[in-house]
Amino acid sequence: MKKVLFFAASAACLTLTSFTRINPSGPISFSNHAVYEDVASFQNDCTGEMMDYTGQVNLDVHGVVNGNKVSYIAHLNYQGLTAVGESTGTIYRGSGQQNIAQTANIKGNGLFTAITYIKFMAPGKKNNFIVRMTTHFTINSKGEVSTSHEKTDFGSCQ
Repeated sequence: MKKVLFFAASAACLTLTSFTRINPSGPISFSNHAVYEDVASFQNDCTGEMMDYTGQVNLDVHGVVNGNKVSYIAHLNYQGLTAVGESTGTIYRGSGQQNIAQTANIKGNGLFTAITYIKFMAPGKKNNFIVRMTTHFTINSKGEVSTSHEKTDFGSCQ
């Protein structure tokens, strides 16, 4: 799931920072809405088993290109999530969201932050868990990641 979530953010990032020449007479705003199916596997740290995950993602992106700077925010809303334990067959239902913000200079440097929160619930006591992910990185003027911070928790058990 982490790979898929990061892929969505990376695709938006690469799309927005791949312009080579933009010289508008003023700011240009953009907005997009997309819906897609997300499928992945991840380790549930609460139960120690692998989970097969599927669900629908609604993606909204809003931003502006102003001179050589691109800024955008993206909101991903996860609906109809299902995760099934590969060992136990336990079925979890979930929902969640991810918020992404990026500011980048067309010439390379910029900031990227993504915060994800998804809660999965199953019948019974202490079967619920929360997935929390925070990703932040800074890109220098050469287009290289100069600082990176990532914190992932696949097992906030309840």
